[in-house]
Amino acid sequence: MQQKGFTLVEVMIVVIVIAIIAAITYPNYIDFVHKGNRKEGMIALTRMASLQEKFFLDRKTFSSSVGNDFNLTDCTSDTPGLGYDPDLDSSTNLSENGYYTLTITGAAPVFAGSTCTMTNPATSFTLTATATSKGKQNEDTEQGADCSILTLNHNGVKTPVICW
Repeated sequence: MQQKGFTLVEVMIVVIVIAIIAAITYPNYIDFVHKGNRKEGMIALTRMASLQEKFFLDRKTFSSSVGNDFNLTDCTSDTPGLGYDPDLDSSTNLSENGYYTLTITGAAPVFAGSTCTMTNPATSFTLTATATSKGKQNEDTEQGADCSILTLNHNGVKTPVICW
């Protein structure tokens, strides 16, 4: 009489083979996900750089604020900003899906009065996208380089280069 089915040894071999395949492919999958999410930071930085250029053409200075209204005319309480707010919550400065926190560093222009008279114009900026812990994006690396902080400056220099 023949019995149908698999022996325990055969089942264990299949389980071991599946475990080995999973152990090999999972890190590659995570890298792929991080690279996909990294594009969000890159897109946010390039959009912000474009808005900085627009701001500069309009005001003869770069902005030091990400989310404040670009068309602000009363400068007594707020510094005019880029108006970039992809997550619709200007208090957080997050990228569209929340994988990056966006900041601007550089000399801050000083505006005064109801006509936004500018003193001390900002002639440079550095845009930074810092990865959040969402989806473990803050663990993003590329060939050993830390890709959790992406920057783009007024000259178009992108760092770290390998992550772009």
